[in-house]
Amino acid sequence: ITSGNRALEQLSGYTVNELIGEFFIDFVETKDKEEAKECLAQALNGELRDYRLNFLDKSGTLMGCLVKLTPIILDGRQTGIFVGVKDMRELDKLASKYIDSEEKFRIIAENVQDVIILLNDKQEYLYVSPSGKEIFEYDQQIGEKHPFLNIHPGDVVLLEDRFQQAIKDKKSYKVELKAMHVNKGWIWTELNGTPVFDDNGKFKYMLLIARDISLQKENVDQLEYYAYHDSLTGLPNRRFFTNRLQEILEQEEKTGEGFAVILIDIDDFKQINDNFGHETGDDVIQEFGSRLREVLDSKDFVARLGGDEFIALIANIHEEGQILEKVENIQQAIQASWSIDDYALNISASIGIAFSSLSGSTATSVFKEADKAMYNAKNSGKNLVRFNRPN
Repeated sequence: ITSGNRALEQLSGYTVNELIGEFFIDFVETKDKEEAKECLAQALNGELRDYRLNFLDKSGTLMGCLVKLTPIILDGRQTGIFVGVKDMRELDKLASKYIDSEEKFRIIAENVQDVIILLNDKQEYLYVSPSGKEIFEYDQQIGEKHPFLNIHPGDVVLLEDRFQQAIKDKKSYKVELKAMHVNKGWIWTELNGTPVFDDNGKFKYMLLIARDISLQKENVDQLEYYAYHDSLTGLPNRRFFTNRLQEILEQEEKTGEGFAVILIDIDDFKQINDNFGHETGDDVIQEFGSRLREVLDSKDFVARLGGDEFIALIANIHEEGQILEKVENIQQAIQASWSIDDYALNISASIGIAFSSLSGSTATSVFKEADKAMYNAKNSGKNLVRFNRPN
């Protein structure tokens, strides 16, 4: 577990800090653990489903929950699972009084938060569940409303095509699109469609189940942002920088335009942490990143590699004078007075510069040469600038 919201604390009895680093499976009832492992495995394989699992809260109380596991895919790679949990205990009690069939209850429970819609072959509304009012704030009264009444215009053609194709192929489908919420405007919605046929194979109606996934999208977008940005400074991180450097290398092969990489390492940063504390150290990192961003042009690309290392990518370099001017501006920004948490600090940095060559530079080789140049500056007395050119 890497994070959670306030609702998780209310449901489990644990604080988020208590849960971070713990294993999800450890909170599942013993008899459900194997099923939970299978559910996680299915989610890691990209399968999007709902499950019923029993959990134990901090007091040891058993909780029947509806669990939605959504795989998180960043940069084409599976990086985690977004878990939504709904407490089903009250609904279980209510349903047990009226429903004898466990299978019928499962179907009702799994769709309790979804909007259920029935459309005929003319895409006329036959039924809209009351949950439509709660989730999208539109009235469930059908009347003479036009097909796909709250679907974004840019998604209507896609939805109509999938509707007709599902009838033709007699197969279910799933799409993600934007639907209109009366108060929130366009929200991301997952729509599952299943064509239903009579005993003679004639199409009767399309069963549509609509679900608000805007929170899920928001969390995935946030995770994607942090996958490519440093959380302390807001600057791009090593992954983002490497991708950008690779793009520049590919452009260089086509255009012959040169570039330079500037690696900047704060001198004696450990002493700042030791003498003034890590909070002051974090403030120095944030201010350092801010100064770099301000002194470099908008077309220059600056990132934080981690710790006290920063890096800048300067494209369209034709001569050393251009990069020297950039470095001079960086040094002036660093040498300006520093006052952090009422401490007057003397900050300096060692700078290593790697120029591209037109003979097979790679991202790795450019990084390596900039790193060599930076350590040359450190070993030569710090607060210096050194150059290297990859072969």
